[in-house]
Amino acid sequence: MPQPKLVSYFAGGPLPLHRALDRPYTHLILAYLTSNEQSPFTLALSADLAAQATPPRFDAEINRAVRRLQQQGVKVMVSFGGPAMTTSAYRQLAGQESYLAYILAQFVVANELDGIDIHWEDAAAFIGQGGYDGVEFLTQLTRALRRELPGDRYLIAHSPQPPYLQEGYAMSGYLKVLQAAGSAIDLVTIQFYNNRPWSGDPLRIVESYQRYCQLPGMNTDKAILGLPIARHNALSTSFIPLDAIVRRIIGPLTRCGGLGGLMGWEFSGDHDGQWSHSIGEALAQALANQPRER
Repeated sequence: MPQPKLVSYFAGGPLPLHRALDRPYTHLILAYLTSNEQSPFTLALSADLAAQATPPRFDAEINRAVRRLQQQGVKVMVSFGGPAMTTSAYRQLAGQESYLAYILAQFVVANELDGIDIHWEDAAAFIGQGGYDGVEFLTQLTRALRRELPGDRYLIAHSPQPPYLQEGYAMSGYLKVLQAAGSAIDLVTIQFYNNRPWSGDPLRIVESYQRYCQLPGMNTDKAILGLPIARHNALSTSFIPLDAIVRRIIGPLTRCGGLGGLMGWEFSGDHDGQWSHSIGEALAQALANQPRER
């Protein structure tokens, strides 16, 4: 069992990024890079990250924290998409995935980041109501990003919701994306929150995670299980207390098949470090308890 990953998204808020320096995160994802329908190929940064939004430039404090985290071995990535992206914006990007990949890669390289996360949440394009083919868009964008960002240096992540991976669901387009482009994806951070009937149900989360790991283009090492860090980070029905995460999710998964890691949404909820330290210790203990090959 490889070392489980501990991932979080940094989307601003009262907790500065440099506070991650004393926490056991292995990957941090800065959220978000976006664009809009008026200018789909003009990237913009969320205000909490930016010295200026457009053209996007991180503020000095973010830059300093990123360099220090990388010196400690933490992989720091940026996320493109998120809830602010509209169907209209994606529709105008569709068919021009190679150019989109080029400008996204230029941002990653120029800012000396370790990769990019595609945080696509446009379910309409999986069910024929978005005016473009979501499967084709994600597949072509992923392949183009891999050409621009070689795998020996850069990571590519995707962040689907469970319905996107669930066989038999109308919006399960990620089954085809993973089959076609899964070899180019390093991490899949699955949003097991704000998605009923998975939200807050450890038994269903464990069962679904194990099934998703068996999908074509997927495996246990790349599948990261995403949960809210604090009650205010998601709907109340999504929150699972720390002890339940350890006993009812990490424990069962590491005893039968393994766990690629956990993702916490989002960083500001870990205000005292208790969540990351407790989860990090549980993941380390799970690794130590794995039987060793003779």
